[in-house]
Amino acid sequence: MISAVTTFIFLKGQTKEPDSQVVFSLVAIGLKFLLDIILAFIWFIVAKKTSLPHVLIFFVLYLALTLFTIYVIMKTLKNKAL
Repeated sequence: MISAVTTFIFLKGQTKEPDSQVVFSLVAIGLKFLLDIILAFIWFIVAKKTSLPHVLIFFVLYLALTLFTIYVIMKTLKNKAL
């Protein structure tokens, strides 16, 4: 869900004028970071899922979705530079 929101904001910014594209890109990346911190807080503190398998699953999913977001951003920027 977080990656979908980030990708949506980034791609929406690519349709705007060039001055706004940078702002949308930075907002998308910053928002992803903040939402991931909130998710980690809920995952580890509130749900008390701190055993090794739970921590590994969280970070594997985090890494996979972050790499997907980076792939979409890099592919878009390759076709259309900021």
